[in-house]
Amino acid sequence: FRSGLDEEDDPSLRTAAQEQAASLSPFGPADAYRYFARRAKRAADGTAIGVTRVKLTPDGYGGIEVLVASASGFVSGTQGDPETDLGAIHATLERNAVPKGITLTTASATALSLGYAATLWVNETLALDDDQITAAVNARLSPLVSSMPIGGVILAPADGKVYVQALEAAVTDALPKGTLLNLTTTTPAADLDVTSNQAPVFGGPAVLLIHRVAA
Repeated sequence: FRSGLDEEDDPSLRTAAQEQAASLSPFGPADAYRYFARRAKRAADGTAIGVTRVKLTPDGYGGIEVLVASASGFVSGTQGDPETDLGAIHATLERNAVPKGITLTTASATALSLGYAATLWVNETLALDDDQITAAVNARLSPLVSSMPIGGVILAPADGKVYVQALEAAVTDALPKGTLLNLTTTTPAADLDVTSNQAPVFGGPAVLLIHRVAA
């Protein structure tokens, strides 16, 4: 039982299994940092802190910065105080992942709240009312956005972004196949830029204008 946290889904469990294997290496591979950061626990009560995203940035001089984020973005505390969430993560990494001679800096990402608004045209045969449609869309968008990497999705040569196309795909998947006839996203109006230290989070609920169209 993990207080206040949802059960891990299958993709998360597969990632954890892969990272766990790497965590056994004495050479401090990237997956070791990710594995132990995600499983760091609070010193006071042993509850999971809930890190969902980890970004590693070596400085080229024997140091590495580990940025962490939760589903809600920010992780509170300071790296020097193990009684805080960030400090507990830092201490866990120092014990389990950092090789000798490496200087570790542990910091929290900054939350980037993302709202979503759209106009939907749906088949009038769809047996969901507007509130149910909105709830289904929220249930897809929230985990999608909160799992996006720190710094956004990078499709080189572009910098990190939240892509509108990805959001629209989630909205489409939220409704029974063939019932969504058209979709126009109004917020965000374009692909959203994400800086290197930002973690996207869903600032819902979605605002939807829904039109029903005769078959």
